[in-house]
Amino acid sequence: MSKERQIRKISLNVSGLKGLILEGTYESYKDNKLVTNGFRDTLKSPIHFELEDKIKELRLFSLEICGLITDTTTKHERSTLLEQSDIISIEFEKGIEGFFKLKASSRVFDTKSQNLTTPKVDVNDNYEYYDTVMNIIESILGEVDQYAKGLKKVTDEEIMMSYVRHGKDRNVDLSVLNEMSAEKRADYCQSVLEKLGCLVIRPDEVEDGDIEEEKVTETEQPLMLGDTSPSEKQVKAMLEVLELIDKEDIEFTNKISIERDRPEVTGGLQIP
Repeated sequence: MSKERQIRKISLNVSGLKGLILEGTYESYKDNKLVTNGFRDTLKSPIHFELEDKIKELRLFSLEICGLITDTTTKHERSTLLEQSDIISIEFEKGIEGFFKLKASSRVFDTKSQNLTTPKVDVNDNYEYYDTVMNIIESILGEVDQYAKGLKKVTDEEIMMSYVRHGKDRNVDLSVLNEMSAEKRADYCQSVLEKLGCLVIRPDEVEDGDIEEEKVTETEQPLMLGDTSPSEKQVKAMLEVLELIDKEDIEFTNKISIERDRPEVTGGLQIP
């Protein structure tokens, strides 16, 4: 008999665009003894927006504890620092002996970042926002549970938005994305998904294939077995069609003969 698993660490793969790595422990009995076991689960689906936004709330505390944000930091500087940072992992323990440890990245130059790791912060450190951080982590665990069970999915559009929001493409930001036409936006979305290793099937491609297949089906003739001789009714119908075709051919031939004697142009095309 084993007890419920307890998550102790959450790591983000490419800011959650390639999923999460969950690490923790669970207890089980072996030879009538209680044993603590470890687990490590790799979930490769992109995380949904609610989970991503909850994790982003921890950026402020990681930058503050590491000294990048202080009381003298201006509102603009604070906004820039937050925009250029990402949470890499969250390590924690709940309960009386609880703690948290945050690892984040902060952009220094256009394409270069530094990693920042807080110490283990527990209740004895008298950190002003300790309870706030632990409550955010609790809400993150609720979203992770939904994510791990597959109850919350992320759309292709949301993956693209997240990719841009995290600054993964230096040439495209949200303003550039909003100015794209629907076709260019769809193409860009496909390129982002392919970079992340996703298999992309465009709806228009599927529809074209279906239409093409339907055309082939319509032209196929069934294989007739047994007596294939036409009935008397079928023969009469075919004779009527042939008679009608002969009549139309005669009328068309007479018309051509008349037109050849007239040198005018009909519908932009001169009849020779």
